[in-house]
Amino acid sequence: MSRLATTTKLVTESLERFHFSKVAAAIYEFTWSEFCDWYIEMAKGRLKEPASRPGVQRVLVNVLDGILRLVHPVMPFLAETLWHALNEAVPGRDGITESVVIAPWPSYPAEWIDAAVESRFARMQELVRGVREVRNRYQVDDKTKLDVSVKAGDAVAKDFTELAAFIGPLAGIANFTASPAVAKPKQAGAVVKPDFEAFV
Repeated sequence: MSRLATTTKLVTESLERFHFSKVAAAIYEFTWSEFCDWYIEMAKGRLKEPASRPGVQRVLVNVLDGILRLVHPVMPFLAETLWHALNEAVPGRDGITESVVIAPWPSYPAEWIDAAVESRFARMQELVRGVREVRNRYQVDDKTKLDVSVKAGDAVAKDFTELAAFIGPLAGIANFTASPAVAKPKQAGAVVKPDFEAFV
């Protein structure tokens, strides 16, 4: 939701300044790279759990609703078609179902934007991308689960440990550890970033 609020702010400012290429780029980057590549993948496991499913579904619907409102000036026919499809999946979601044309422009509270959370997830994305690059470099099959250990400061290691439930499925990891005391195992591929080193 923080990234949606940040993207909405950027798109709104770019539209007001007639920077249409920035509008299209921001919507594309958020929709494809963040929502589809990351959030939907992270949501799949939680959608299988009855306790967490309603909350995850609510976020998915609200984000998709926001994306359709943002994309309408750039791709009106696609936005309208998906708007009606979303109505069928989630009837009467906010009382405005006839058309995305008459739906209010999205606006989110400034307090939704949380730079610390966005930074935390950007670091997790760096780790997952790094593990995937090592997998590709050494031509390790996607179905083979990897052992990954991360050497990082206490705060970053704690953060990775808390996010391990997401990191594991996204990177195809069997065993995951993060600690300042991690040593590089023999014959391990390495991912070196400013905040951490990962050994695969």
